[in-house]
Amino acid sequence: MAKVLVCGQVDEGKGEALVKKVQSVVKKSGPFEFLVCLGWYEHDPVLQRILSGETKLLMPLMILGGDPSKDTDNVTFLADSGVIKTPAGILVAYQTDVALGDDISQCDMFISRETDLGLAQKLSAKYHFSSSKESFEESLLGALRHISLPLVGSPQAEKWIYAFSMAPVRSQVPAKTKNMKILLCGDVQGQFETFLKRVMSVNSKSGPFDLLLCVGNFFASATKEQDVKVDIPVPTYILGPNSAEVTHLFKDIEGYEMGSNLTYLGKSGILTTPTGLKIAYLSGIEATTSSPCTFTYGDLKRFEVECQLSVSAGVDILLTSPWPRDVTRYAADVNYEHSSGLVSHLAVALKPRYHFAALNNVFYERLPYRNHIVLQEQDRPVTRFIGLAAVGNRNKDRWLYALNLTPMCHLDLKELRRQPPDVTESPYKSLPAPVKESVKEEARQQFFYDMSSPRGRGRGGKRGRDFAHEGHGGKRGPPQSYQKGPCWFCLSNAEVDKSLIVSIGESVYMTLAKGGLLEDHILLIPIDHEQSLSALCPETQREVEMFKVALQQFFSKQGKSIVIFERNYRTSHLNLQVVPIPKSKEAKLESAVQDISTRYEMELVQLPEFASLKQIAPQGVPYFYMELPGGKRLYYKIQSRFPLQFGREVLAHKDVLDLEDRVDWRACEIPREVEDSLTKKFRDAFQPFDPSQSQN
Repeated sequence: MAKVLVCGQVDEGKGEALVKKVQSVVKKSGPFEFLVCLGWYEHDPVLQRILSGETKLLMPLMILGGDPSKDTDNVTFLADSGVIKTPAGILVAYQTDVALGDDISQCDMFISRETDLGLAQKLSAKYHFSSSKESFEESLLGALRHISLPLVGSPQAEKWIYAFSMAPVRSQVPAKTKNMKILLCGDVQGQFETFLKRVMSVNSKSGPFDLLLCVGNFFASATKEQDVKVDIPVPTYILGPNSAEVTHLFKDIEGYEMGSNLTYLGKSGILTTPTGLKIAYLSGIEATTSSPCTFTYGDLKRFEVECQLSVSAGVDILLTSPWPRDVTRYAADVNYEHSSGLVSHLAVALKPRYHFAALNNVFYERLPYRNHIVLQEQDRPVTRFIGLAAVGNRNKDRWLYALNLTPMCHLDLKELRRQPPDVTESPYKSLPAPVKESVKEEARQQFFYDMSSPRGRGRGGKRGRDFAHEGHGGKRGPPQSYQKGPCWFCLSNAEVDKSLIVSIGESVYMTLAKGGLLEDHILLIPIDHEQSLSALCPETQREVEMFKVALQQFFSKQGKSIVIFERNYRTSHLNLQVVPIPKSKEAKLESAVQDISTRYEMELVQLPEFASLKQIAPQGVPYFYMELPGGKRLYYKIQSRFPLQFGREVLAHKDVLDLEDRVDWRACEIPREVEDSLTKKFRDAFQPFDPSQSQN
């Protein structure tokens, strides 16, 4: 296990602050194997003293950028791009202004000046460090932890140095190895001595194994924090808590490295190994309310959307704690108490090649079952379900399972879809659909403002800046507040005004915006109470996409493109804004975004092509999101303050729509009879493109 320090860029005159901080951290938590610096002003006198040996840092130093000809025994400059292996075996990939070559396929850490989540995931990195101008940010994207560090000594920053421990897991799994040796374990329940003895024995006789995956209860209610520091010989991944009694042992419910070779995966997600093996996981047990140890229908739907966007071809392994309900149908029966209908639905949606679960203290290996209807659908890979017993159980049922598996990405379709002779029908064929609240058809009177709050007034009656604040001094304030009482955008609310509605689908309705930038400024709104684009259930997301495609086709006939944006801050119900612009103005959009962003000292980032918004912005995270013509998606995580009219300001820019006098929606209000006329006009024109018409 190696202890590592990483710091932000060191500007002129800040070297002394770094040295003092490093000495303090080493004194409290050291020693560390090495320090990574994301850049250092080359003429800084402290750096010169370090290079000459006059100043000691007590550990090797790696600096992103610089001149490699100035390397010393203790200082390494990481110029251009490449990969370096530390004495502890940690693979560090780095990139400055020169892109990494395709010959670099994996690493433990990836460092770069600019954030590049797509490349970090492609490299199967566990950590990605990048630079930030002002604030410290940390986020988890599946198994990848991204840390953005501000300038060293920045007065606005809470944190500019990051200490952590890691094992070189990536170097233990060769990238070219296709066949993987995997161990699966049932409920450990704190029986670490029995667990470790057996794992070490099996690994010694039949290993080495690439991974150990644990389902069910890893800890017992009596487990103490010091017991968590177990030394496991195989890289081990565990699911989260299934009861409130052990949640205190999980310091970060979204996943983190708990100790040497021990990683908690998180609530749900997809883990992709360097060999391409895809492992889907869902922690907790089914409940009606979500908590650190439970999952709900809404949690499941959001996870399904994430999977559909990132692993449309399917997954190799699904890990859950509860068994899927009805799994024994068409196969040998067994007594089991703990099961989940939602897990059954997840198995149907993901169609994993293997599904492992626990909690029932019995070993059960079901016959493989089909994931298609014979003679009606194309053959698909079969699923094999294995229920594992608890470690050290009295009946001596099997709790450790060894598996040799080639990831599906390395198999041809014929081999992957081969149906074994003992295959059965799916046990979930007649599974009832999860209960979902219906929406009242009757709804009346509501104003559809485009989610803009009135601007504040400064001193002397002058208009203040249009900012929402989130705490003081740049620190994060309280979580987003949710509207109490009836929601003004749920169609189940009897106070809803239907006068501006253009179309109503199964899950989404479309309306003209009151006070819109243009007379054909559109809002897409979920019928059910769904807060943000990142938290939509699959049905709603699919219908949103249908309306977006229809609007693109509709406006394209008029020589226009569409810009889509969402502000998920101080809102309780999603309002997705759709604004048409002339195609001739497309080229001016990005410069307008940059211009307005610079005005407010903000920096929007481009989302990687394959990344879903749900991955980048988990539920509850405030953000601004914009889709440009051509598919580019921009994102900004709201941390301290945000201009509420930002989306309108970009589109009203003099180089785009040139409507800077219409940024404030109140300046755009029109009489009710004109609204009625415009709504009818748009509804009639849009009717041939309306996806809701094809649903009726």
